[in-house]
Amino acid sequence: PALIMAKPGMGVDEGYMIVFNEMSRLLALNRSAARG
Repeated sequence: PALIMAKPGMGVDEGYMIVFNEMSRLLALNRSAARG
């Protein structure tokens, strides 16, 4: 996620939203996997 934020030409807000979306997606995957 930190590497995504470091992309040149990308605003901080855009990078943050991408990181936030990635974390949300990973959390959702973890929940669905734990639910089994």
